[in-house]
Amino acid sequence: MIFEEFNPNIHNSRQVAELVFDVDMRVFRRIFRSKEDAINAIEKKLLAKYEYDLQNPDCDSKFNFYVIYHKDIPSKLLGIVLVSKGENFNFLDDALFYFKKLKLMQAFGLTLVKFVDKRTLSHINEDDYYLAEIATKTSERCQGIGKSIMQHIIEEAKEQGFKRVVLDVDLKNNKAFKLYESMGFKIFDKKSFKLGRVEKDTYSMEYVFPSNNV
Repeated sequence: MIFEEFNPNIHNSRQVAELVFDVDMRVFRRIFRSKEDAINAIEKKLLAKYEYDLQNPDCDSKFNFYVIYHKDIPSKLLGIVLVSKGENFNFLDDALFYFKKLKLMQAFGLTLVKFVDKRTLSHINEDDYYLAEIATKTSERCQGIGKSIMQHIIEEAKEQGFKRVVLDVDLKNNKAFKLYESMGFKIFDKKSFKLGRVEKDTYSMEYVFPSNNV
């Protein structure tokens, strides 16, 4: 598998947006009028963020958004991951970016999604490697792709000297929970949020490296 920073000149931004939608499908469906509207907003956000990063090459970001594909078939998208290396997402900065770069309703919808995330996702320490988003293509599931991605993430975090890998999993995503548990992740927190029709419950999970790793 190849992990490569998202580049819309190389990767299919529509397919990538569809995978981001899958990460938080229940919340997106409650906030946006349709799946199509949600995916359109996500795609516009991805393209706007890519352009911003190009125009601000000196910006020291600890966030990396990777597209994963088959090493022998570059056109075959396997999944996506968004990681944060010791930094929490800034809700206000993200919201301002959306309203500056996107259409009003797209910005409003994505800001609501981010608002829900702020109340249900883990707080990150500077020595945490945080797996903020992970999704695999439907056609590639149950083939060990998710496990291979997780093994890669754990190994990278260990090599870079982080104390633990942190992720959040929806309580209703039992398959993902069982995968993470089987790989050594432990629950350290549980969070719930409800606002009108929007509801989200998550387990915060951690994979702690032995102290001699750092």
